[in-house]
Amino acid sequence: MMIELITIIVAISAVTIAMIIDSTAWHIRALSRIEERGLFISRTNIFLYGGRFFSLLYMTSLSYLVDIRSTAKEIILISAIGFFFSSLANHMALGIRPVRKRFVERAAWALRLPHRSHDIGAAHFRIFSRDSLKSPLFILSSLATFVFSMGISIPYVVASIFPEYRMTFNNLGQIINSLGMLLVLLVIDNRMYRDWDHGTILQSNEIYTSSRTCGLMMASIFYLVAIGIMVA
Repeated sequence: MMIELITIIVAISAVTIAMIIDSTAWHIRALSRIEERGLFISRTNIFLYGGRFFSLLYMTSLSYLVDIRSTAKEIILISAIGFFFSSLANHMALGIRPVRKRFVERAAWALRLPHRSHDIGAAHFRIFSRDSLKSPLFILSSLATFVFSMGISIPYVVASIFPEYRMTFNNLGQIINSLGMLLVLLVIDNRMYRDWDHGTILQSNEIYTSSRTCGLMMASIFYLVAIGIMVA
């Protein structure tokens, strides 16, 4: 029982950390000067790889819970809580500007990057503003975040129902993940790099932050609705 509780705590903590790392990378890159971009990309790629480690830790924790016969409802509830805390932490750390300033600067310091004061952006542009909600970047990034969240969790929900096919469903999750990553690489990262070149990355970071908060909350709500349907 104690090991199961520890595993649940590890799963929720790991997915929260993984999502925060993914959200923070572009804020760190925005600190760079033109002649430092190679350095910043290199260090943030290492940072993102750390996020991948925590994603794998989350999936390993769910896999262990499936192996010890946790029910689908339990896996769904753990995922719902994990994505809720991920969304909340994303907003608290990066959506509140004074907190974001300190958080991003500390992250850059931990990566041993040149010290820069984080510019919190134009005061008129707000998280979840009408401008951000209408942006294609917001819609696509929210969708990519939601798809990625489903890819790292749904296979374990299904595997808890059909444990004899858990390896098949695990590989299916990797396929779903790849679709989300493809959307990120082809659309979102291209847009972010272009805005970085054009000097409008701060505004794009505002949209990107709000979209990831929204995508993670969508994943949490999806699972909460699923629990409601199962209980009914």
